[in-house]
Amino acid sequence: MNLRDRKILFLGDDPVLLRYFLALFPEDHVLTAYDEAEGMRVLAGHPALRVMVADLEVAGESLIERCRAAYPLVEQIVLTRVPVGAREPADGLRYLTKPFREADLLEAVRQALEAPGRDGRVRGGAPAGGAPDVTTAEKLAHMEALNRLKDELVLIAAHDIRAPLSVILGYAEMLLDSEPTLTPSGKQAVQRIRVTARRLMTMVNNVLNLSAIEEGKVGLILAPARVSDMVGAVLEGLSGLAAENQVACSFTPGGGDGPYDLDHTKVEQVLQNLVSNAVKFNRKGGSVRVTAEGRPERIVFTVEDTGRGFTEEEAGRAFTKFAHFTGATAGGSGLGLAIARAFVRLHGGEIELESRPGQGSTFRFTIVPGFRPGRTGGMLSP
Repeated sequence: MNLRDRKILFLGDDPVLLRYFLALFPEDHVLTAYDEAEGMRVLAGHPALRVMVADLEVAGESLIERCRAAYPLVEQIVLTRVPVGAREPADGLRYLTKPFREADLLEAVRQALEAPGRDGRVRGGAPAGGAPDVTTAEKLAHMEALNRLKDELVLIAAHDIRAPLSVILGYAEMLLDSEPTLTPSGKQAVQRIRVTARRLMTMVNNVLNLSAIEEGKVGLILAPARVSDMVGAVLEGLSGLAAENQVACSFTPGGGDGPYDLDHTKVEQVLQNLVSNAVKFNRKGGSVRVTAEGRPERIVFTVEDTGRGFTEEEAGRAFTKFAHFTGATAGGSGLGLAIARAFVRLHGGEIELESRPGQGSTFRFTIVPGFRPGRTGGMLSP
């Protein structure tokens, strides 16, 4: 079977993903369906179909099971927002947790197309162990190269933006600290510059941190630090955002204050991400309460808010990369919680979320003082 005979079914209603498939393969190679009934009709009418990419929110478990039973030679790639953990996928079934990288989707499609069937032949028609279709292989390699180039350009841009942004932020803070002639309106304008610059700096740092985490290049710089100093620095830095959103922030210490041997910069960034989200997703007149229980063997931080809360679906993907949620009063990169979890895991701890829509949220994470991580890769995995 050559490329002309190869067909891929995309079952979903996301136009962005559909355009992506049409860019990867010629239009006449991509079949589409928008519900279970249409998906089964397409499967029945195209015996050359070899791969089905199905959005679980549209397809449903029943279609996936019916396809496995009736068309066992069709490789299935299931797109889902709920992390599937470390379970081994069933034969002919692959999972991708949304949102995912383009490279992950490319690799899943490539493996599905090249997977050997029951007759020992590769899906594209070459004998098992033989070379896949050259045209398809070249196209996949080209798309992977473009994806790597895109990542490199994003990192270069982030590095280039950080330097002038630091200058803007530095001058804004200098004006607020040492310029007595600022008028009230002028001071307010400079404060807005500082708040906006800090938000942008956080987004830039998140992009750079994400790259370093994925490459396993992030370690810990351990030094003595006090809990009250870390929480105080975070709340002070977010005081402008809290005032702008009319949210009251407080800190309730518990147990020992330290000093504890940890990477205070990374712990502060975890707190920064959690508290800033708690403020942005809160209601006017709401509150954010930070507590900490310090002990020699571990420190337990809790961030509680009175905001909108998370739905069950949102909570399931809260710690995934590029997660975005409705109702925030300020935008972001969608990387904050994923990076927060990675930094907590570097400290030998874990982070959890308890939430109900309309009743606020509680994030709780643990830091192990003196912990030295071994392998640093995989910190972003579910």
